[in-house]
Amino acid sequence: MSLAVVLALLTALAYGVANYAGPRLARDAPTLVVIGSGQLVALSLSVLFVIVLGAPQATLETTMWGLIAGIGNGFGVLLFYKAAKLGPLSIVVPIGALGVIVPVAAGLLAGESATSVKLLGIALGVGGMVVASKRGEDDGDHLDPRAAAIWAAGSAVAFGLFLAALAPAAEGGVFAAVATSRSSMLAIVVCAGIALHRPLTAPLHRLWRLAIPGVLLFSGTLAYSLATRLGELSIVSVVASLFPVVTVSLAYTFAGERLTRTQAVGVVAALCGVVLLSVR
Repeated sequence: MSLAVVLALLTALAYGVANYAGPRLARDAPTLVVIGSGQLVALSLSVLFVIVLGAPQATLETTMWGLIAGIGNGFGVLLFYKAAKLGPLSIVVPIGALGVIVPVAAGLLAGESATSVKLLGIALGVGGMVVASKRGEDDGDHLDPRAAAIWAAGSAVAFGLFLAALAPAAEGGVFAAVATSRSSMLAIVVCAGIALHRPLTAPLHRLWRLAIPGVLLFSGTLAYSLATRLGELSIVSVVASLFPVVTVSLAYTFAGERLTRTQAVGVVAALCGVVLLSVR
């Protein structure tokens, strides 16, 4: 298995754990505070590494790509939460997960090789991710499932932009890419809080909990930045996007949730996709 695939798997693991642990570590904190606190921690860590190690390869172009990646990430998260309020997760999560198509298409258009084995691995990875994320039952009344699907589609495009833009941003140094992307994402969250008149503070005794998802997100974004430097974007983006499988598995193991037969098939398909993508 190549180092790029290993790093992409670490990205999926970090993002998957963050998506599971974040809401449970900060149940009483406002959504924007949870998101913003995590990004503040990630930004602080990445800036610290840039100060210590420097970023000699950073250029205006790579910096702009980093800012674009953060904007995509910020809007992706905000649109996802909006979609989740309007419709069932059985609609929102699978549609949102399809954002991986954006970097895959970008990589193939850039001339990356597309063997039949890799294409099958991509198909299994994306398909398995969508199926594994699917909820077995609707868990309540929702305002507008159709609108939720539209918001989720917007989230998918935005998150796909993040995955695609972070690759050229990493050419200027992975820590610089993480720092610029986290700064623009944090700016998006702050602007959203101001525009929506939402609180952006939380009790001090809860702040340490909010730092945990931030460390995970920093680690995942750093690993993904490195993976894009070592491997093909069309492959590492699919592997990194398997984080819903991690979240579903954690919910099954620790929260007492049970995988449906369909979800189990999705997990197996996604893992088979990873194996195929790992073939040199």
